[in-house]
Amino acid sequence: MGELKVGDMAWIGTFENRESTIPCPICAGKLNVTLILGNGDSVILPCDYCGKGYGEPRGVIREYERIPRADVVVIDEVKVTKNSNGTKVEYATTNHSVFAEEELFASREKAIAYAHTLADEQMRKESTRAEYIKKDTNKTYSWNAGYHLCKAKQSHEQAEYHTRMAILCKAKAKIDD
Repeated sequence: MGELKVGDMAWIGTFENRESTIPCPICAGKLNVTLILGNGDSVILPCDYCGKGYGEPRGVIREYERIPRADVVVIDEVKVTKNSNGTKVEYATTNHSVFAEEELFASREKAIAYAHTLADEQMRKESTRAEYIKKDTNKTYSWNAGYHLCKAKQSHEQAEYHTRMAILCKAKAKIDD
């Protein structure tokens, strides 16, 4: 967009978030997952993905839809910075937001197209983050399964030991009587 002056109007592209809930993509709303161990055994674990790692699984996750929109702004201040990299122009608006020259548009249509680009980029970032979380969560499931199986084995061995000791104590008590 050409050089704007104080008092000029321009369009900005942005988006709003609309929240909804969907079934958990990991447990499909069932609140637990089945982990198949290397020896073929399976272990049922609570879903850590819809539980966010700290709460009880809920079976659903929040998802956000990006709704692109264009807003009109009035230029309140023009800031021009010149240095060895060139000239940088920024525009402050009456609501105290600051925009670079490439973020302002002469028409609503161009601003909406830019808003779609921003919304798509945000979705791409979130899906990348979601994939990372899913991969990390699977590691958590396997680690937790291993930990609890190890503790169960230890508890079983301790129970067997204490049962043997109790039998020996009863036998010794009968001999002493």
